[in-house]
Amino acid sequence: MKNKVMAIILFLVPFVLGTIGYYMNGISVIDAFYGSFALYMVNPVLDEKNIFVEVARWLAPVTLANGLVLVVKEWREKIKKRIYSLKPNTIVIYGSANNTSLLKSIIPNSIVADNNEIYKTEEIIVSFSNDNETLSFLDTNSLALKGRKVYAELKEINPQYMDKCEIKFYNTDDIIAREYWKKRNLVNFYKSHKLKLDIAIIGENNAAVQILEKALLNNLYSIKQQFTYHIWDSNRLYENLHKDFDPMNDDKIIYHHGDIKEDINMMPQMDRIIICYNAEHSFLNALFELCTENEIDFLGDSGKYIDFFYDNKNVHFIDADKKYITDENIRTKKQYEDAMDLNYKYASRYGTAAAPEEEWDKLNNFLKYSNVAAADYHDIRLIIMEADNTADVDEQMNELEHIRWCRFHSINHWKYGSDEKGKKDVKKRLHPCLIKYSELSAEDKAKDRETIGLLLDRKRMS
Repeated sequence: MKNKVMAIILFLVPFVLGTIGYYMNGISVIDAFYGSFALYMVNPVLDEKNIFVEVARWLAPVTLANGLVLVVKEWREKIKKRIYSLKPNTIVIYGSANNTSLLKSIIPNSIVADNNEIYKTEEIIVSFSNDNETLSFLDTNSLALKGRKVYAELKEINPQYMDKCEIKFYNTDDIIAREYWKKRNLVNFYKSHKLKLDIAIIGENNAAVQILEKALLNNLYSIKQQFTYHIWDSNRLYENLHKDFDPMNDDKIIYHHGDIKEDINMMPQMDRIIICYNAEHSFLNALFELCTENEIDFLGDSGKYIDFFYDNKNVHFIDADKKYITDENIRTKKQYEDAMDLNYKYASRYGTAAAPEEEWDKLNNFLKYSNVAAADYHDIRLIIMEADNTADVDEQMNELEHIRWCRFHSINHWKYGSDEKGKKDVKKRLHPCLIKYSELSAEDKAKDRETIGLLLDRKRMS
């Protein structure tokens, strides 16, 4: 856009200079306009000359030629994209420049189209700078997009609430947090029998919130663990929304309201420090000087520069956008195929089930995410079983599964309670099983064991 504006300005310079020059020589404004326009055709119609007219006479053909080149180039690109869009399996990307350039680099067979031109391809990805732009684009083009596979990024709105359309919404912070805890789990601490940990999460955005939530749902290794999550985040909204959150064990969340720079001396006490934003180099320098043995994971962009110079095996620079945001995690079902299979096994056990994808499509987004959370934690469960050198699922595993289930519901604002029949109340988000494991009935405890068993059956088959 900036290049186009600059090209237009340069194109008008000879016209303005010529008009000024002719007018200075006593030519009327209308004739001066006409004479300046003729300069672009290398055909001066007025004989008057001065420095302004001379400069305009030489510049006009050059800027005209440059303008024609730009127009031809732009139309050539449009025609090229139009032809490419006719090829099978082409994915068209719409959105803001920064977002589309990243997606173009990771999505095969993709093109970035003008946001005002909707191509008739089967698959489309939409990613604007903010959610309002994304939703506005989807609403404006709803008819043109109907019946196609549309993947749209949401940055602040929780995709769980987007149930009234066929569009698949995704959140990059959610993807990054899921992938982060898969790759950077706490199994090494567990294997070394360290069950009391302090973990710092530093961020000023939704990424920090997602890292915390996925930590709460996945970092369950033992009934005896005491994991304390220290949160530095200038946004108090999340803290206020979850002030009644019950971890159901001895884990804790501590929200620090001071500036992280003022609390820098607390960092050496942390077993792991997770930085979820582009921190200043001065802060990183201080952190590296103080924390020579602590694990430090840096998810910001600046890490890619420091990584060339800073040599410390405890510091991990993770280019999360490029490492975790993949075509597989945006378009394919791989990221939730375990969850889909878990849901299918439930449906098969309690009635006649259709195909796995059909059963999955019957679920609202909350239940889909609930199944995804169960499947994600199962990877940790398998690690625990391997570390303990056992294939059995004992009562502790059942209790950990129940804690995870309770946390997922609590994070999503469910509370203990029931309807008049003693059942869960979906509208009021009340559930009678949001209690400690020891207070559950034998029947409800069996459900936790059943969830684990269904997932274990899938792993054995695969």
